[in-house]
Amino acid sequence: MIKGFVPSHYLIRVDDLHAAVADYRAAGFTVTWGGDPEKAHNALIYFDSGGFLELFTLPKGPVGLAMKLAAAIGGALGSAQLKRVSGWLNASGLCAYALETPEPLATTLAFAKERGVPVTGLRKMSRAQVDGEVTRWELSACIDEHLPFMMGPYMPAPKITQADKTHPNGINRLLGLVIRTPDVDSYRRTLADLLGLPADTEGPLVSQGFRFEVEAGDTFALAAVLVPRLPQAGAQLHGLPLKAASVEGSG
Repeated sequence: MIKGFVPSHYLIRVDDLHAAVADYRAAGFTVTWGGDPEKAHNALIYFDSGGFLELFTLPKGPVGLAMKLAAAIGGALGSAQLKRVSGWLNASGLCAYALETPEPLATTLAFAKERGVPVTGLRKMSRAQVDGEVTRWELSACIDEHLPFMMGPYMPAPKITQADKTHPNGINRLLGLVIRTPDVDSYRRTLADLLGLPADTEGPLVSQGFRFEVEAGDTFALAAVLVPRLPQAGAQLHGLPLKAASVEGSG
């Protein structure tokens, strides 16, 4: 039986990664560096509910500019994946979200394609962890850059301890995501197809207890991540909009 996609993680583009890590820690989150803190370009905040927030930034100087230029050119030449990446590299704050599957990505993608979801091909990815071990995974994405990108399982699975998922501010779960779009019906239908849910469901789309609230807006926006309570820092942390929601309402 195909298990399908489940909510995964959320990308937050920041200008100064060390300042962002310090601010999230001051707000009561446990933050794990994605590599050597002196060289890392990302940091991760894990949750008991599964999934994580990923703070990321660009290398400074010519390397970062070259990355932006390469992604922009690739997007202009018709690469849906590079068009999406170009958007991330030029974004500020919450800019993307992912779905993941515990099965080989190609297996779950085939199921999505059967339901009519247009997606890109597979891309193999890898990253060295702090301990030097290399983690590998596969990546794909919806052709529409406003819809999620998709990931296969990390190989080997990252070593995430309970301490990594426990936050002094008590926000140990992510409850949902609020998405604004000019075309609610189309967006809901495609997202439901990806999640293996009936598109005619009223109210939020709920997967694994996590809810996607799709609402009307003049332009597309990832409007808020739903959490059980707000940190003392308030409803905005380096461009991440947070909204308090009840656990009971999460499905």
